[in-house]
Amino acid sequence: MAWAQAAFLQCADAQAIAYGSRRNEAGRCQMLFKQRITVPPFQILKEEPLAIDPRRAEVLALVRRLTLNET
Repeated sequence: MAWAQAAFLQCADAQAIAYGSRRNEAGRCQMLFKQRITVPPFQILKEEPLAIDPRRAEVLALVRRLTLNET
């Protein structure tokens, strides 16, 4: 992504960028610059496979709502 690369190169203190989602007007996306984050910003609380129900059904519902190709 050109915006991320530009922010990374031009803003030495930037740890991330945020931008609007193309598929969901109310949604926001974030891209973190791993090299600049000294402490992990997230902690994994639980791991769940997305290919097995009930998460699979939730993912497919999101795919359909965003009108993405399901293949």
